[in-house]
Amino acid sequence: MRSPVGALYMAAATAAPLPIVLALTALGVCVSIRRPQTTESLLILRGLGIQTSSSPSTYLSGTRSRFIPTGEIQDLFVNEAFRGWEVRYYLVVIVKGEGKGVVVFERLLPRRDVVEGVWRGARRALWGDGEDNRGKGEMKGVASGEQDKEAKVECGS
Repeated sequence: MRSPVGALYMAAATAAPLPIVLALTALGVCVSIRRPQTTESLLILRGLGIQTSSSPSTYLSGTRSRFIPTGEIQDLFVNEAFRGWEVRYYLVVIVKGEGKGVVVFERLLPRRDVVEGVWRGARRALWGDGEDNRGKGEMKGVASGEQDKEAKVECGS
């Protein structure tokens, strides 16, 4: 015994030409494997480093993650780029020995105030409250019990 949906699909498949049935089936498959939202995250592990993660736009691929140890981080800054008449702000991690920076939230590109808030929190978590000790990989003024804490920032659309 067929379900009502299966019977309806079977009737439509026998009445319609094969190219139309194949095109509609391909469209249904494409729609069903797309993710409804994109998630990008920045996980800061005090004293260890940062991990960036990005989910793909389909369910067929796995999540992309990268860990950068604190000792390899030279700097963390907000940069701006122009796209048409728009100004886009993004967070960049400069890693020792790499020619290009690692862009955080590269697909979402959140608003400037969101990027600046993440930047301030990340710098505070990585190098303490002062901004002058950037890139040294040390935690001045942080008690040893606080080294196990972690900060996680996520943006999603």
